[in-house]
Amino acid sequence: MSASVQRFSRLSCFSASATSVAAVELQNLRTHVTSLSKLAIKAIRSKSTDKLVVAPFLGRSLLECVFAALLIRIDKFRGAAVSRFAAHQNYDPNLPQKHSMSWQGDVVPRERPEPDIWAPTVKPDAVSRALFSDYCIDIFWASATVEMLDYIQDNGLLVDVTPFSSHAPHALFARYKGQAMQLYSLFSKGLHGDYLMMRVSPFDALTADEALRQTLDILVQMSLISHFVADSIDCLPRAQAIAAYESAKELSDV
Repeated sequence: MSASVQRFSRLSCFSASATSVAAVELQNLRTHVTSLSKLAIKAIRSKSTDKLVVAPFLGRSLLECVFAALLIRIDKFRGAAVSRFAAHQNYDPNLPQKHSMSWQGDVVPRERPEPDIWAPTVKPDAVSRALFSDYCIDIFWASATVEMLDYIQDNGLLVDVTPFSSHAPHALFARYKGQAMQLYSLFSKGLHGDYLMMRVSPFDALTADEALRQTLDILVQMSLISHFVADSIDCLPRAQAIAAYESAKELSDV
């Protein structure tokens, strides 16, 4: 299982060069993803009720770290900007930072998209660069999914593509978005103590295990697709990405 964890962290946080714009950030994220994945697997395997305490932290942290890595591999400007602001002499870690990575804005868009996202009348401020924005899905994710499926078919690879081919590419990422938002909400309620205020908590051991498994599935699948994004330089050779995925997808089988 340790090999699967290492391949997952490489698949999600790969940097093509130690001198690239986001190399340091991706290495930091890779270290965290490795540790979080190991702890998540340990929590799933555990019979202790301690998992109800740690699962919300592990699940939400995995979502935040991997999505941050995927975003800055696709959008170098965003990663570099966050780093520059954090390096400023007046940066104070004790204060909220307007330019830090955030779930609302960087992962999911703040505003609902226009019905026709490419209409000339759309205001510039409405064009979201969030990972799950309709713009990122249309420009990056949908075409990368098609490219990945074509590569697997054209090379006769024995890869189970059911998780990717059961929906059209745009619908696939709408599903990923919906699942990620539900998981983020579920884990956040655990972190904030919402479940402690309930006489019967809906967050039991089975729910915790299933939520962590589902989180790993989504993150591993999106990490593979990210290596087929044409405009990203931080991509593994395709054969290596497929091999890493085949190992990493075993994480949720524990």
